[in-house]
Amino acid sequence: MKSNKGISLVSLSVYVIVAAIVVGILTFMNANFFSKISDLTEKTEIINEHLKFVSVFLKDAKNSEKVVEYSATRIKFLNNVTYEIKVMEEKEEDYSNYAIYRDNVKICEGITNSAEGSAPAFDYDFLSNTVTFSLTFKNGDYEWIENGTYKIGRGY
Repeated sequence: MKSNKGISLVSLSVYVIVAAIVVGILTFMNANFFSKISDLTEKTEIINEHLKFVSVFLKDAKNSEKVVEYSATRIKFLNNVTYEIKVMEEKEEDYSNYAIYRDNVKICEGITNSAEGSAPAFDYDFLSNTVTFSLTFKNGDYEWIENGTYKIGRGY
C-alpha cells in the first residue's frame, strides 16, 4: 500500500473557503473601521471649531474686567478686544452660515441658526458681569450646541 502525501481536492477546497471567509471578514471590518473614522473626523471638526472659539474667548474674558460695548452680534471688552458674529453665507430665510471674528480675524466658522431659527447672539448682563451666548455649530448631519454663560474678569 502506498501512502498519499499531499493535498487532496477536498482539503484544498476547505482551505480556499476558509481563506475566502477570513478575507471577507477582514474586508468588512476594514470598511466599517474607516466609515467610523470618517464620522469621527466630521464630529471632531465641529468640536474643534467650538473649542477654538471658547478657548480664545475665555482667555480674553478673564483678562478683562468688564464689557464696554455690546449688541446681539458684537461685544467689546475693556482691553479693546472685539468679538463679532458675521454672516458668511445666506442660503435660505431660516438658515445661514456664520463665523466669529476676533478683531477682524476669523477664529471659528460653521455656525448656523439654532433649532428654533434664531441667529447666534451675545447677551451681556451688567449686574452679574456675565456674557451669555447661544451658538449652534453644524457640519453635515452633526451639530454641537453651546449655550454658555461666562463671568468676565478674574472673579470666579
